[in-house]
Amino acid sequence: MSPRKIKTQKIERSKAWICLARGRELYEAALEAHTQGRWSLCGIAVVHAVISSSDGLLIQEKGVRSTSADHMDLADLLSHELDHLSGIDDASKHLRRVISLKNRVEYEARIFKPDDAAGMMVHLDRFMVWVGAHEKKASPEDPALYSG
Repeated sequence: MSPRKIKTQKIERSKAWICLARGRELYEAALEAHTQGRWSLCGIAVVHAVISSSDGLLIQEKGVRSTSADHMDLADLLSHELDHLSGIDDASKHLRRVISLKNRVEYEARIFKPDDAAGMMVHLDRFMVWVGAHEKKASPEDPALYSG
């Protein structure tokens, strides 16, 4: 049985660095927010760090990103399209766990607690190690860095 169709958008692979850089920036923001005890901000930064980093790797490897309104589709797309990358199963689990908490941290009328943020940080740390292992670093000489 073939996987269900997930809405995607084609993007030039040379643009992958933009999403990957955004993912790293959001990772750093999550670390800072966690250190400062800003639990909701930490959780929101975690969610968007894994989404941006996932988009970056999908663009780098396949020239696509998910445009589905359901962020769980991103995890399905990542698992299917990047199944050639080592560690994809564990990375996909970390991504799914973070995305499963997205509504709780962003929309529910409840306090996001230190334990909630700490749990999300564990998944983010492991996911970002995986991303770093597969990310192709663009050099400052790469003309793609300077194209608009």
